[in-house]
Amino acid sequence: MIKFIVSKSGLIVGNLLSPLLAEILMDELENSIQINPNFKHFVFWYRYVDDIITCFTGTDRSLKNFENFINAVHPNIKFTTEIESDKSIDFLELTITRLNNKFDFSIFHKPSHTDTIIHNSSCHPYPHQMAAFQSMIDTQIN
Repeated sequence: MIKFIVSKSGLIVGNLLSPLLAEILMDELENSIQINPNFKHFVFWYRYVDDIITCFTGTDRSLKNFENFINAVHPNIKFTTEIESDKSIDFLELTITRLNNKFDFSIFHKPSHTDTIIHNSSCHPYPHQMAAFQSMIDTQIN
């Protein structure tokens, strides 16, 4: 499995149109890269906003050629690849592991994750105090 990461420039964070424009641009970009002969080596290609996870069955050389091709499609968008190690890769909030031609999913926590919550006697607004706690609950339930 491979994870592509896209670096962006040109859209304002917080602008209501930015997500829509980014989605349109990424959709157009995906349509234009599917013409590459190496695209046939992808078993799947899933994108969430600007994070893409794929399964590539071609050679290392064909993957590098494909990466060079997609990085030449748009001057402001650069893709980087992260290749699985020990049959595992982190994608969004998941660790995805290949086991016997199946995928096993577990919750991914960054190494800096501490499970720390804001004490209820602090001067932080109540929603901020509850955010980390709610996140832990959501992660365990989902």
